[in-house]
Amino acid sequence: MDQPAVSLFGQKLQPSLEQLHRYWIENYRQPGTGDAAVRNSAMMLERMIDKLGCHDPYVLEIGCAAGHNLQHLQALGMHRLSGIEINPDAVARLQQDLPELFAEARIYNLPVEDVMGLFGDGEFDVVCSVNVLSHIHPDSEWVFSELARVATSGLVLVEDEHSRSMWDFPRNYRRIFEGFGMAQLHEEACPAKDGAAESMLRVFSRQVAR
Repeated sequence: MDQPAVSLFGQKLQPSLEQLHRYWIENYRQPGTGDAAVRNSAMMLERMIDKLGCHDPYVLEIGCAAGHNLQHLQALGMHRLSGIEINPDAVARLQQDLPELFAEARIYNLPVEDVMGLFGDGEFDVVCSVNVLSHIHPDSEWVFSELARVATSGLVLVEDEHSRSMWDFPRNYRRIFEGFGMAQLHEEACPAKDGAAESMLRVFSRQVAR
């Protein structure tokens, strides 16, 4: 697989969009179902979706991986669920391990750039992402306006805003989504655990902040 070059001075050189997609298509670490980080992220989404005040929400997860977050929401009685996941091994694992979720949810095994145009304005109540938007290439930042476009109630984002990985692009998501007319309802630092980077939880609403 092609790798992005690193300069003699150790500075990160930006991979192309094609290289970035190929990396995430070919690299996937399957977490165990008992993984505490998996459970914590799912419960965090539950708590923040409730903060948005949605009843029976239609939820879209960007980067749904093998479906653990969506499975948690399904177990809570949410049955209008969709997910986008670029990695085919993750989607195969979802289909194998969570057949009821795979049968009920709409799962798109494609890059997010290839899917957003399929959705109508306000098609979903809530759009959520857990450490995935930081992987969006700078050439694809138009995706952020699409996320705001398709979300009727709001967004729940847990993102590393400071990563220096070759495959991540740090951003301030409050600045981005307030620029699309959304109000930030909640901000919460998620401390680093087990070698993982610290992330920032942000909840955005189309309504006036409470």
